[in-house]
Amino acid sequence: MSKIRDLDEKIGIDVKDLYILERLSASSSLSCVSLSSIAKELGITRQSVHERVKRLCGEGFVENIGRCYVLTEKGRARLRFIKKVEPEYAELILRHFNIYGRSLEEFLKNDAKRDYALYFIIGSFLAYFLARITWISLMSFSEKGVEKILEELWNKELKKMTKAVIYTATIIEEKGRDALKTFVDALQGIAIFNATILEASTKKYSESSQK
Repeated sequence: MSKIRDLDEKIGIDVKDLYILERLSASSSLSCVSLSSIAKELGITRQSVHERVKRLCGEGFVENIGRCYVLTEKGRARLRFIKKVEPEYAELILRHFNIYGRSLEEFLKNDAKRDYALYFIIGSFLAYFLARITWISLMSFSEKGVEKILEELWNKELKKMTKAVIYTATIIEEKGRDALKTFVDALQGIAIFNATILEASTKKYSESSQK
């Protein structure tokens, strides 16, 4: 529960919705979880909880069985994913699925689509790496400036994205190892490519400054 609550400040995911999903995961047609109790725990009105549950029903995460609200398979898959991945990387991975219309639930359940989805995410990250670092290589001719910008880029963006790739591969366990190796090999290639550009850029800057 503490991990769910941590999401609010770290990545801006609606923590109340996730808390409701977590509580309803214990609900069944034989043993209902009271919406009033959820409202009391969250410090909001029962009407507010009811409206959220209705919306979650419309999104396919919750269904109504008799007098009880229970999670669908889609809801359980989403909750498993959020609880399995470190909060600060969950939103980054989810965003890549949402942008390209990929189904997170299918990714978690279908082995063939898992592999495709993982390579798709890694490909997106690598394209971003290449575009960002190449741009910096071409725009920054001072060796000191390059080091400063690359350090800032790593700390603010690339470090988080690299961890997101690793966590994504971890979800797939053994199936993610080959994909992770591909990711690392590609990064090495990008590093060599950009080192060449940096060297040429620095040389060009040095020559122009001596004129």
